[in-house]
Amino acid sequence: MSKVNDRHQKALAILRRGGVVRQNNDLFVVAGNSGSDWKVTVWDDKHIQCSCPVNKVKRQECHHIMAVKSYLVSARTGWRMW
Repeated sequence: MSKVNDRHQKALAILRRGGVVRQNNDLFVVAGNSGSDWKVTVWDDKHIQCSCPVNKVKRQECHHIMAVKSYLVSARTGWRMW
């Protein structure tokens, strides 16, 4: 399984257990699989940042960001993908 596909599966698992909580318009708290909570800030669809090491240090899109993106699509369209 590729790293991207693995991240998608982790994002879906977070969504299924209700691990994405919207704090305000642009701030989300995402429950990570390790038990840590991560903050995801959304400026617009192309500018999203997570406080986790995968995003901050490696500068890769983490599964927390993927979960928030899916959450936002669901909120906009009414269609749940998980």
